[in-house]
Amino acid sequence: MGVIRDAISKPSAEMHYRTVHFGVQESEWGQEGKNRPHRYGRIFRGQASTCDAESYARAIVEKAAELGIEVLAITDHNSVSSVEAFRAAAEGKDIYIFPGFELASSEGVHVLCIYGHDTPNEVLNRYLGALGIVETRPSAGLAAQSFAEILAKVREQGGLAIAAHVTNENGLFKVLSGQARIRAWRDPNLLAVQIPGPIRDLPQEIREIIENRNPEYRREHPAEERQAIAVINAKDVATPADLEDRPATCWIKMSDVSVEGLRQAFLDPGSRIRLNPKAGDLEPERHAELVALAWEGGFLDGVAIHFNPNLNVLVGGRGTGKSTVIESIRTVLGLEPIGDDARKAHEGILREVLRNGTKISLLVRVHRPAVREYRIERTLPNPPLVREEGGQISDLTPVDILPRVEVYGQHEISELTKSREKLTRLLERFVERDASLDRQKASLRRELEKNRRELCDTRNDIHELEERLASLPALEETLKRFQEAGLEERLKEQSLLVREERVLDSVPERLAPFRDALDILKGELPIERTFLSEGALKDLPGKEILSRANEVLAELEGELLRVACDLEEALKRAEEGIARVRSSWEARKRQVQEQYEKILRELQKSSVDGDEFIRLRREIEELELAPTTAIRLNTAPAGSPPVWQALENLSTGQKATAVLLLLLLESDAPLIVDQPEDDLDNQFITEGIVPRIRKEKRKRQFIFSTHTANIPVLGDAELILGLSASGEADGGRARIAPEHMGSIDSPTVRALVEEVLEGGREAFETRRRKYGF
Repeated sequence: MGVIRDAISKPSAEMHYRTVHFGVQESEWGQEGKNRPHRYGRIFRGQASTCDAESYARAIVEKAAELGIEVLAITDHNSVSSVEAFRAAAEGKDIYIFPGFELASSEGVHVLCIYGHDTPNEVLNRYLGALGIVETRPSAGLAAQSFAEILAKVREQGGLAIAAHVTNENGLFKVLSGQARIRAWRDPNLLAVQIPGPIRDLPQEIREIIENRNPEYRREHPAEERQAIAVINAKDVATPADLEDRPATCWIKMSDVSVEGLRQAFLDPGSRIRLNPKAGDLEPERHAELVALAWEGGFLDGVAIHFNPNLNVLVGGRGTGKSTVIESIRTVLGLEPIGDDARKAHEGILREVLRNGTKISLLVRVHRPAVREYRIERTLPNPPLVREEGGQISDLTPVDILPRVEVYGQHEISELTKSREKLTRLLERFVERDASLDRQKASLRRELEKNRRELCDTRNDIHELEERLASLPALEETLKRFQEAGLEERLKEQSLLVREERVLDSVPERLAPFRDALDILKGELPIERTFLSEGALKDLPGKEILSRANEVLAELEGELLRVACDLEEALKRAEEGIARVRSSWEARKRQVQEQYEKILRELQKSSVDGDEFIRLRREIEELELAPTTAIRLNTAPAGSPPVWQALENLSTGQKATAVLLLLLLESDAPLIVDQPEDDLDNQFITEGIVPRIRKEKRKRQFIFSTHTANIPVLGDAELILGLSASGEADGGRARIAPEHMGSIDSPTVRALVEEVLEGGREAFETRRRKYGF
């Protein structure tokens, strides 16, 4: 993968999850984890300290590096004396240290105070002094300020305050009550609280408050529709081994590891915070993704993009190459446009912008059945080819690797709504596949064959077909003329040959399920037994008993290998037998065909086309209607009784609305759409599309191009790519400046969005009003 990797660097301002551990004194929270400095065991737990500060810090940092924890917040109680040891221990490692402290307000409410990682110790001590803590060593004294005053003071100092272990004895919900608790909860400077597990496990009273369902506690700027504030998990970490406990960390998505990065995550937790799986949430979900894309030649010559696994948005003025990027993805994947207009637009970009000779390289990553990367290359006008990780050419096609990937060009979604057959494709993802369906269809065909002659000869059935197929009466009339000419009997054997061929063609369908079963069986062998290996069981007292399971699985593996071998041989013999049957039948067919051709020559003398008779007979008997789909959209306002309207009765925007909502559901494959807002109004994008994107991007990669700001800003895009161009497409060049690659947290990216996208400032204002910053 060297060529494409060398051409592409990951944007530094791109948002991605980082494992964080916050140091708290009585409980911690996960990927914003908590570190208990080494004195904590001695001072607060009555335990003896086992090492000096430097050794303790090194041990914690080394364990964090081993576990992939990227951020440690050091919050000793009323003290910052341990911070320098952790800073020294983290030097040369990819670990950020947030300095800070934990203190108790004048009411006794515990608060975590986090500051920028470059804040000097003497400044941190001044911050403590400003809060009424003058003792430099860890202590349990109360601060001079109230909870609300601490929140305001810490923000003024440039830090971030978090209400610690709010359900415990020294937490907000235990210490405060009545109006004091309501005021504290609704304080705009309170952005995050620490809870011991998932929200659903909280006591009912507290859960209703956090889910913003208690009107007395309702916050003016809730974090999400059903979440009043950002929540984090944590547990005490007194020793390096404590970091191995999954609830000790959580995931926080940041483009820049900073206090401001944390603040943005707390303001938008639905998009940026994931609690630890063992704390009740899901680890960021793994899904198929486009990793990187690069061009050699054409309008985008030398341009390279490293995509984010979640929401990517291409922005730029007219003619900067946004649609070219989308159509390049379609091209390298070997996908065809669905609509006629989309096909014309696609072919125009291929011909005039990309041009023959341009090479497109796409790096993709799949996670099932195991993590694997492939490089797909296409040099126009040649077909795409797939390379394995080692560079060797694979027999796989792009569709084999990404079977459900979807690409839609400008207005293609709107064009899609005009065809019921094409809409049917969208619903396949919602239908559970029945492995026996092919067998059922083959059986049904055989039953239909038994009744075919009767159906063709029954007038009532012909009338039924007339209602379904407008052309059938004309076919029937022509067939009747042939019958009156005496062709029925003279060409009887040739007509029956059509039926025989259908019977023979259905035979392989009977073998297909067994071939599929063989492939599944071979794919599951050898049986994974690493978890029963001697090394895996060495520390378990019952290892001798458990090791017997390894022997059982090994024996099963051997038997299954023999079964697979026998089944493969049986299928091979069956296929060879069927081949011999077909060979014999082909000989018979040739004999019938010779007689048929002789009759045709005789019929030519009477100006009768016998071949057309056979074609008509085949067309009537072999009629197979393609499935179609009827889609209805509820057009009633929220909270009103549903009003379902058929898709064909809707406006263009409503049609595109219904289809785009379907596209956003039930798939883990990448979805690439060029300017989805073209056929939608901004209100629907804001209220319908963006919330769905925010939810689905956890488990699916999106790549959109757009000329409005709602999707990248309100969708909290992990990666925004700003394209610019010089000259026209047929001779100019496009580029993506490094400063225009990143999230909206980047000042240069934000300025670009406000400058080039419609409604840029309005979108940021909407976001500000929602989150109150």
